Amino acid sequence: YAGKAERLFEPSVLNPYRKPTTYRYEDTLYPSCTPELFNVEGFCEVMGEMEMPRMMFVGDSLTFQFSQSVWKLLGNDSDPGRDDLGTWTKQIACPVGSVYDEITFTFVRNDQLNDVSEGTSFGTPNCFDYCYPWVTEYQSNPARTLLVFNTGAHRYKHPLMQNDIKQFLELLDSIDRPATNDESVKKDVFLFRSTVPGHKECEKMNIEPYGSYDEYIRFWTDKYSWNNFAGYNDFVDRKIEDRKSIL
Repeated sequence: YAGKAERLFEPSVLNPYRKPTTYRYEDTLYPSCTPELFNVEGFCEVMGEMEMPRMMFVGDSLTFQFSQSVWKLLGNDSDPGRDDLGTWTKQIACPVGSVYDEITFTFVRNDQLNDVSEGTSFGTPNCFDYCYPWVTEYQSNPARTLLVFNTGAHRYKHPLMQNDIKQFLELLDSIDRPATNDESVKKDVFLFRSTVPGHKECEKMNIEPYGSYDEYIRFWTDKYSWNNFAGYNDFVDRKIEDRKSIL
């Protein structure tokens, strides 16, 4: 389970120390572009400046894992929620002096980003995989929201994924939010979380990250449609650019 490597490790005579399971990204081509570590102080400061007291994740199992990662980077020892619950909401406590005392942190599992009236139970797919209601949850809070979305990993063909994105964007346009009819109200912010492919044998110990993208693609596989992810991301990028041109 994400964030539990240290707690689950049991030292032995042969293995007294836990093997590293994470790597820090450093850009050698553009050193100034190396990202800073994400933390709760910076997160609450930015959310306060943007007048945005809620962060919401909508998508499939990869989106769930991303929400886990964000939760842990914000300094939480607890687990935010389980993937098999379909949806959960937590509160992130901000440091004293922040604009907001808490930021609402929500995840909704919906593999197709579609609008459904009811969810299902884990082990009983209702949309090829799992689709829980997210529009109702989104609309339940009028506060300005950072909505992070993703789909594709459970959609194994380009036409399926592309249709999901098209319908999702149309659905977004149809949702009535406080800023829809009031120009003085700041609009919500939407972020597409790009789909990150996996690779074979990632569970093996003592492996090193690929040295380059060119090295990685030599080991591409169609397992979980990993070989489609670059095309998925490119499609969403083009759709977003198209929308910018008509705004």
